[in-house]
Amino acid sequence: MHGVRSLLSDRRYRRFVLARTISLFGSTMAPIALSFAILGLGPGEQATELGIVLFTRYLAQVIFTLGGGVLADRFSRQRMMVIADLAAALTQALVAVLLLLGQASVPLLVVLSFVNGLAASVFIPAADGVMPLLVPPDRVKDANATRQTGENIARLLGAGGAGLSIALAGPAGALLVDAATFLVSAVLIAGLGLPTAERSASRSVLTDLRGGVREVTSRRWMLVGLGQFAVLNYCNAGGIYVLGPVIAEEHFRGAVGWSLALGAQTVGFLLGSLVALRLQARRPLVVATVWTLAWPLPLLALAGHLPLAVVVATMAVAGMGTQISEVLSRSVVQTQVPTSALSRVASIDLALSFTLVPLGFAAVGPFSQVVGVGRTLLVYAAVMVASAGLALTSRSLRSITAVRQGDVAPAGPSTQSG
Repeated sequence: MHGVRSLLSDRRYRRFVLARTISLFGSTMAPIALSFAILGLGPGEQATELGIVLFTRYLAQVIFTLGGGVLADRFSRQRMMVIADLAAALTQALVAVLLLLGQASVPLLVVLSFVNGLAASVFIPAADGVMPLLVPPDRVKDANATRQTGENIARLLGAGGAGLSIALAGPAGALLVDAATFLVSAVLIAGLGLPTAERSASRSVLTDLRGGVREVTSRRWMLVGLGQFAVLNYCNAGGIYVLGPVIAEEHFRGAVGWSLALGAQTVGFLLGSLVALRLQARRPLVVATVWTLAWPLPLLALAGHLPLAVVVATMAVAGMGTQISEVLSRSVVQTQVPTSALSRVASIDLALSFTLVPLGFAAVGPFSQVVGVGRTLLVYAAVMVASAGLALTSRSLRSITAVRQGDVAPAGPSTQSG
């Protein structure tokens, strides 16, 4: 663990990890609180209403994330993250106040979810472009795994705390905690003192965006991976985050049971980040794709209304697979793409891999009403397995090898001249 200690000895890296860890604690509580806040608003098509609110947030993230990536590459990534954190804190605080006053409604939650998604569309591309400014290329994988270990500990505590917070103070209490963590994150990131990243010489936002698109389209392995994750995220959005709470409300003691399942998923995230820290995968994208085969397991357990213990176990395995896939895939991108284009590439990555998520949230309610909840989950699981099989047929994906100490990462197409 000497490598981890040496990473954390750097003040800027340590501060960035702490900011993300604290923020993720609150952000883990928020969707659980929001789900049960909507389920508690009264009679109606609750799965559809929850899907609409989540659809709106991710729609904003997909629409505006390309602009967020361009802004982060043209201006200060640190400043963009601070602004996004402050905006997210405001939206979560307003939702909490509306719930406390008994004035919350689906239309109001839709508007605030849209603004929250807009904040995420700015923050995430900026954050993805920070790591190469903090550590050398051969330390990127370990830096990502260490950061996500801290984040996953926060997720574990947040998932466990969500059920307790909802039981003691209602969904509003959990959302107020989330707002506070965004504020703390903003303060920590404001003091990072990041070096100025190399920026595009272009004066045109559209030219910058086209340069980012070229970085993505020139790498077939990236397109294959983005296509697979678009399918996975579509199925996961509706299957886990909409139908999951609905099934939990009927079979697993509501918020308490679902918090246990999400807590187990977070344990899997933590184990996955620890495994990724020690994993030496010569062909990281092949390993990442194989681990996505763990994603369908909870869908199968939920479809069969298996005991809560089985759902918890499958969520843990799926979480582990998700985290290993994410660490390996993100590290490949951060070592294969020029630093000056990373935020734009990250924004395109997010836009494409999450492009079907809004549809996944919105469509699962009506679709499950027609074919049934169980059959919907089985269809989604089958589609996930097929997507992994198709991705593994790509020679480009199989050809990518890990950056080792002393290696020089390929520069890729230049975006400096636009």
